[in-house]
Amino acid sequence: MLGQGRAAFPRTLLLVAVVVNLVLVRLMYVWITAQPRQQHLPSLAVKSTDARRSGGGGGDEAVDETGSSDMGKHFRVRPSPPSSAVAKSRSARIETCEYPVVVHITPNDYCTGALGVYASVVRNVQSQPERLRGKTCAVFAYVDHNLTSLEAMYRWEARPNPYSHVPDCAALDAHAKLGAEVPVRFVAVAPIQQPDFIKTEPRWATALSKLHSTGIDIYPRILTVDADSMLLTDLDRMFLETPPGVAISASSDQFGNCHDRKRMNSGLTLLRPSRYLHITTLEILYDQGAPCLNDNNWAQADQEVLTCMCGYTYQTYSPFYPEFQCNIMPMYFSVWPRNYGCSSANVLPARSIHFAACKKPWELDDAALDARPDTRFWKCLRDGARAGSATRIRDCQPLTLADTRDLPNLD
Repeated sequence: MLGQGRAAFPRTLLLVAVVVNLVLVRLMYVWITAQPRQQHLPSLAVKSTDARRSGGGGGDEAVDETGSSDMGKHFRVRPSPPSSAVAKSRSARIETCEYPVVVHITPNDYCTGALGVYASVVRNVQSQPERLRGKTCAVFAYVDHNLTSLEAMYRWEARPNPYSHVPDCAALDAHAKLGAEVPVRFVAVAPIQQPDFIKTEPRWATALSKLHSTGIDIYPRILTVDADSMLLTDLDRMFLETPPGVAISASSDQFGNCHDRKRMNSGLTLLRPSRYLHITTLEILYDQGAPCLNDNNWAQADQEVLTCMCGYTYQTYSPFYPEFQCNIMPMYFSVWPRNYGCSSANVLPARSIHFAACKKPWELDDAALDARPDTRFWKCLRDGARAGSATRIRDCQPLTLADTRDLPNLD
């Protein structure tokens, strides 16, 4: 019995030593994984010395918006104030506007596109005044590289026109008669630096700033429209026919064929903006482990992020963020020239045209613009807006169902 006790004693010590070693290894693992990883920090998550508290508290104080850089922890921002407080404190808000149209602008040819979009909104109001007059406004968002914090951006202050040196951007708010039909506001958004693990073309990287639309919470819902588009009719129905609980409702990315509705296109998007939606969107952008990142290839930038959030892929639908209801719009909401002949695009009159996957209208000369009813209508809108003439815009002849059915594809 004594011999067995001596043999058992070393075995007990050995077992204790193994357990202690396992505990030490576990503690070391926890300590290592708890250290901040040097990943791709968003350039706009910096310390701001002028950010104010929103909704409670008071006084100026420094706000460090930089998170830990771990997955889903890139930002530290204050909670959203009550929606009523947001509405009253943001000078960019127009109190009577129920149908805000948001366009992101850059100081180049897309100013001409934005002017065409604005003129198309004016014509919507003129053609359906009982439904739209006094209820429609335009918001033009631009990147301000001096805006370095989200808290400062969330103030959504009305800004002066930043591109008044570009003639077609200057025309956006230069004409009182057009402004009386559709009032205009300019707002600044912070720059978004492309994470270096994302593969995309420079022109698409520029579009990342459109993701800030998800945080323009001065209105319950906003309709974002790409500058290479024009709104044709029933602007209000895009708001009214979308279920109120939907956070993201976007046109389909109908590149392939008439039945290609598996992915979102950000050229026409109805949003329910909030800080929660905005920050979640940015987290997806900066997380290399985002649930739908495929070989680090976010070819179409902002559009890929929204498609990821809503769970739309080329193969299946699997919502990764079920708290955000998503919806793909009917095809006739936003028709591409290559899809004019699709039956589902012509059940009802097209509500907008997106010049996607084709030459932009401002790249065509006047003879080419006049040769087709779609580009001819766009040219008429552009010229009327340049002249500041509400009458000329009202006289522009929109496309009919027969026009969109019969037009050939653009080159």
